[in-house]
Amino acid sequence: MSGKSELFDLELSALAVIVNEHVRWGDMDAFGHMNNAVFFRLFESSRMAYLERINFCDPELNDGLGPILAHTECYFRKPLVYPQSIRIGTRVRTLENDRFTMDYGLFINDDEPVMAACGSGLVICYDYRQNRRATIPPPVAGKIRDVEGPRLMV
Repeated sequence: MSGKSELFDLELSALAVIVNEHVRWGDMDAFGHMNNAVFFRLFESSRMAYLERINFCDPELNDGLGPILAHTECYFRKPLVYPQSIRIGTRVRTLENDRFTMDYGLFINDDEPVMAACGSGLVICYDYRQNRRATIPPPVAGKIRDVEGPRLMV
């Protein structure tokens, strides 16, 4: 997917869509910090916010085409505890015919954001009617290009 160093250098300002959250008491595990599975749920929340922004959440709006997550990964950098405020940012780093790679950064929401985790995900365009991979609809690819601007790798 992505090199650690590239993800570790992510800054909140470089991420296109940002979601504000907080660590809930129920997110904590027996070791006194946020459970590792919750990081993936938070990545999912930011991914869905991005997909909503580009109108790619509902396959019925795109002739049966929609996203399907093929791979995801997370690097845990700092523990999070209740009731910390956090911000999760997402961007599309690469765009291809039938897929795109998203980067995620999860930051402790202080005056100077500190990265607590980073990761990436491979999203495939999927035809839910034909049960197979498909080409990303041109309007969706165009919206990704609009959101990301010149930093997007194609």
